[in-house]
Amino acid sequence: MPTRNPNAREYLTSSMEDDTIPSLILSVLQANEGKLITKRLATACEDLGIEDVRIVRQYGWTKLLWGDDVRGMILARQEKNAYVDSAWTVKENGAYFGALQKRNAERRELLDGDKPEVLTDLAREYNQALEALGAAKKALESALEGHFRTISIWNLVQDYDLKD
Repeated sequence: MPTRNPNAREYLTSSMEDDTIPSLILSVLQANEGKLITKRLATACEDLGIEDVRIVRQYGWTKLLWGDDVRGMILARQEKNAYVDSAWTVKENGAYFGALQKRNAERRELLDGDKPEVLTDLAREYNQALEALGAAKKALESALEGHFRTISIWNLVQDYDLKD
């Protein structure tokens, strides 16, 4: 099993989620509050640098989609006569707003002080323990010399509860 060199600070920093596009979309929605949802919203988003923006109305929903990987936000639960309600959009698209901010806040909290170094050390210990467990399993299998199917190693180590 290859040894991994975890670095919690690098991982936490690189896993911060970018909220630029949702924030830009929200600014467009707020500027058009109460107005009918039309292609002008997509155009306004593209004017701010968001690529491949489109309004899609199907299955009783109005959505704003963007990018090649087809990310999107629900704008309304109706296809016709749907109006911009930015507060409703924020509430219904928590993954892009509240939940994203919460996840990033939790990551920033873990970046405080020496927490990343402590996490890095614990991750290394964990990886070393996994390697030792793998080696012990191979040694047990070898000691059973082909009788591995007859005797389960889990019966030999059943006194240990690895679930906690």
